[in-house]
Amino acid sequence: MHRFIILFVAVALLIVGCARSTHIRLTQQEVVQVASRAATDAGYKIADYKEPEAHYDFVRKDGSWTVFFVRKPPTPPGGHFQVWVDDKTSMTAWAGLTRVAGLKPGSTVFVSAASGAVGSIVCQIAKSMNCRVIGSAGTAKKIAWLREKAHIDEVFNYKETENLSAELGSLAPNGIDVYFDNVGGEHLEAALDHMNVHGVIVSCGMISTYNATVPVAAPRNLFKIIGKRVRMEGMLVFDFLDQRDAFLKDMSGWIKSGAIVWEETITDGLENAPAAFTGLFKGDNIGKSLVRIG
Repeated sequence: MHRFIILFVAVALLIVGCARSTHIRLTQQEVVQVASRAATDAGYKIADYKEPEAHYDFVRKDGSWTVFFVRKPPTPPGGHFQVWVDDKTSMTAWAGLTRVAGLKPGSTVFVSAASGAVGSIVCQIAKSMNCRVIGSAGTAKKIAWLREKAHIDEVFNYKETENLSAELGSLAPNGIDVYFDNVGGEHLEAALDHMNVHGVIVSCGMISTYNATVPVAAPRNLFKIIGKRVRMEGMLVFDFLDQRDAFLKDMSGWIKSGAIVWEETITDGLENAPAAFTGLFKGDNIGKSLVRIG
């Protein structure tokens, strides 16, 4: 099932966050039904925002829905702080780097779809751990954000690059220790060319293949994981939910110190949710994609 985040805020605003990992079609009635069911099953009701004792509550219903009831919103440094701090998107980035890859300071990290919801946090966690970070993105605006806001070391526009492997090699002359893969296909092929011995590939997503109508040719060099003894491991954040406390400690610290910032692409109106969702596959968003309702 496609994963959404539902956020009720003090002005009776409903925000649905969308991700591109799977596909689903939801009507407005279905959105409300799921949210209401989650609240009822957890023993909550939608808050009366005039309650003097109003406070913030977090409710986790199941693996497909995360429901936030905000009776008194906190004062974040910017954006929808609750979504980023306690969200499976940012936890995916944290778990992939710290648990799957076992990232060490001084490593060279390559991140595809580096300006996306997961990729943008991956880049900044790696920088916070004193790593050299290389990212790929598809628009000038995204390139600028990665340089000016995420402060990564190198970034290139893959849409304007004739040879991904050659470009990556020029930016990583000493090879890649960790590749955080959100794209697959030609990006994965290029990364394999430059992985160091005993490097790690974290397979988080393969957006280049999701809507393919014919089999994808790349990567054509998968054999290189043998000679380089590369470990390539798929991951789902649900395997790490028991480590949520450690994640919150790390992420909260990074955000408070200013080491991690975020960007949100907000679309207004539930009727525009399909366009927001399909926009994920065209690379329209920077950071988290949200639909504002009401």
